[in-house]
Amino acid sequence: MTASTRPLISVITPSFNRGAWVGDAVRSVLAQTVREIEHVVVDDGSTDGTFEVLQELAASDDRVQVARQENRGPSAARNRALSMATGTYVTFLDSDDLLPPDRLEKQLRYLEEHPDADAVFGTQELVPAPGIETPDREHWASGRPQHCWSTMLVLRSQILDVGAFDEELWDGEDTDLSFRLRGRGLQLDAVDDVYLLRRFIGDNLTYSTNDPTPTLLASVRRHLRRRQADST
Repeated sequence: MTASTRPLISVITPSFNRGAWVGDAVRSVLAQTVREIEHVVVDDGSTDGTFEVLQELAASDDRVQVARQENRGPSAARNRALSMATGTYVTFLDSDDLLPPDRLEKQLRYLEEHPDADAVFGTQELVPAPGIETPDREHWASGRPQHCWSTMLVLRSQILDVGAFDEELWDGEDTDLSFRLRGRGLQLDAVDDVYLLRRFIGDNLTYSTNDPTPTLLASVRRHLRRRQADST
């Protein structure tokens, strides 16, 4: 991709041992109705051939940018991808999930129609793999829309201004980032449109944590400590 075709949106994906799934994730990005995009995928030390799958995808479409690093966790992989990204906006996708084909178009339209909004995020639909049951969580089974921070579309510059992802966090990093963005005064709007097809395959990091409350509380405590430190 040349400077004259700089993408409008960079989709950021960390990947660890998702060789059987990451190809579908990338193809869901390339199938977006918005074409001015790039997909930056960082292989976080996979041992199952994930990087080879990514190399083949990058060779077939120059909108796919890939890199490889030692296993340092999803936050570090996302930050590496952010350092490679060139889009005006960024959004995020895990390597075993899928984007609905019109997601980015809907998000751009929302921001155009709501100039006070700095970012917009939506809901997720659970798509268990064959033979895998949906996690036994009350909030999954409630029937209410489940908003997902990682679906956020936001200016890349605003992500970088708050220091991107906390690399000490291997879980809840997107919630932590959202607190820091709100702490800077950004308006993050939630809508009920489905922006993510979350596939459960049995060993997802999110799947392995049955109760999300401790992660949320930890993010709140980190946010309060930062506010206290900033005020002293």
